[in-house]
Amino acid sequence: MVCPATDGRGRRHPGPRVPGTSRRRRRRPIELTRSRATTHRGLRARTGRVAAELERGGATPFLVPFGGSSPSSVRGCAAAGRELAEQVPDVRHVVVALGSGGTMAGLVSALGPGRVLGIHCGAVPDPHVAVFELLDGTSVRQADLRIRTDQVGASYEDLAEPAWQAVLLAGRTVGLVLEPTYTGRALAGLEAAVRDGDIQPGDRTVLVHTGGRPGLFGHDEARRRLRELQSDDGRVDVRP
Repeated sequence: MVCPATDGRGRRHPGPRVPGTSRRRRRRPIELTRSRATTHRGLRARTGRVAAELERGGATPFLVPFGGSSPSSVRGCAAAGRELAEQVPDVRHVVVALGSGGTMAGLVSALGPGRVLGIHCGAVPDPHVAVFELLDGTSVRQADLRIRTDQVGASYEDLAEPAWQAVLLAGRTVGLVLEPTYTGRALAGLEAAVRDGDIQPGDRTVLVHTGGRPGLFGHDEARRRLRELQSDDGRVDVRP
């Protein structure tokens, strides 16, 4: 399996060249290859070359694209969207973090573009193009996609203040663990959509939680701020 990786702050992570083993029943060696590429295009080109080298050596590699967004992952997220529609048939808005686009594309293919609001996190240069390309073969038009681009902040890897405040809000009010790169931005985008009227009071709305704890404690700035909120007994006080 060949895939690009990121570190806990959302930065592209080249990784060291070290031996290891997988957790499969038949243990196979794993080799991590260092890359100087830091852009989506550069990572895609590098992983493609690695896959080609493996093929020439007689292997059958499976290439996992940046962010895991592929036709297969889109189909999986579409199944999640259909399950969501069964559980909450009157849902009006489904708010989701938009990284490489696969999760949103799958939800759009199941629920339609009108009900899905993607919150751009800065992982790709053009989120509309990223999602639209993953919807190839559907009737969805790029112009129909609902995407907010106002929650990125300085950059993908930097801590955006609205996202951090959303992380604290979720923890303080419902004990929900979010992280600042994706789910924090998603909740911040939901709040912004309510403020500007895109989501109206009373609209049945679902926030898709795509993960929290690893990204929270793996983010340097978030970890520093959590330490500032930590009391002598080790607890973190997120009260205002």
